[in-house]
Amino acid sequence: GLEGVELAIAIEESFGIKLSDTETAESVTVGDIVDLAWSKVNSRGNWSETGVREVVHQHIREYLGVKACQDSDRLVEDLGME
Repeated sequence: GLEGVELAIAIEESFGIKLSDTETAESVTVGDIVDLAWSKVNSRGNWSETGVREVVHQHIREYLGVKACQDSDRLVEDLGME
């Protein structure tokens, strides 16, 4: 849905990365998104894993309209992403 597309774009812009449709479709949990983003920025050395997690969580709260999220939360079932 539109929320997922907007979320992916926000994450791409925040980290200067590109997420493929396959990668995002395979991401089931918040932690999957964190791991995906971290895997793409880790080699650059300008982000910490904690920093990546904080930014991803912030975007998820903003784009999905939830007050809080955890890495174990499932995007569709727990957070209502369409």
